[in-house]
Amino acid sequence: MALRLIHLPNSPWSERVHFALKVAALPEPVAKVAYTPVTDELWLRFVTGRWNPFTRVSVPVLCVGNQAISESIDIARWLSAQPGSQLRMGDDEAVLQTVQILAERLQAAGRHACMSRVIALGPAKADVSPVPWVLKALMPEFILRAMCVVVYHVIVWKYRRPEFTSTAAADAIVRAGLLELRALRGSKAFFNGDSLT
Repeated sequence: MALRLIHLPNSPWSERVHFALKVAALPEPVAKVAYTPVTDELWLRFVTGRWNPFTRVSVPVLCVGNQAISESIDIARWLSAQPGSQLRMGDDEAVLQTVQILAERLQAAGRHACMSRVIALGPAKADVSPVPWVLKALMPEFILRAMCVVVYHVIVWKYRRPEFTSTAAADAIVRAGLLELRALRGSKAFFNGDSLT
């Protein structure tokens, strides 16, 4: 069985799947393909078969033969169901769903706040612009920076939500979500007094 993971480096959603794969310890090797936002979206639509322009596509995606599993929680469930998998999902589906909803909400808010700050600052790093490295050597720095800011605008638009009225509002959602997760886990994680760690 050929497994291929389409992932985004330095993404919490992709990190979940990397962790699940490591714990599952399946004997089959997993080919990993890095995804570039915006420029690879058409290719990802081809892989997942989601051609409706109003349907959002995102990574991570685990390709199992002709099947594409798109959500990190669904990928983890699939991995845990495989023969010989060392990954065990929690028995309490209600708690799992609560954590998933909270995590999605605060991660989306965190991404919005981060991307908005990059756009506001202006000097986005050229090394994260979606341009092949060969072209980067030939293009002026200011063009690469401009392309990077455009990509960040596209990402903010793609993942927009009505409650993201400002960066401060997104920050408040992150703080509230972490407090809920902390209460759910019965721990003191995430905060040092009232400040985020």
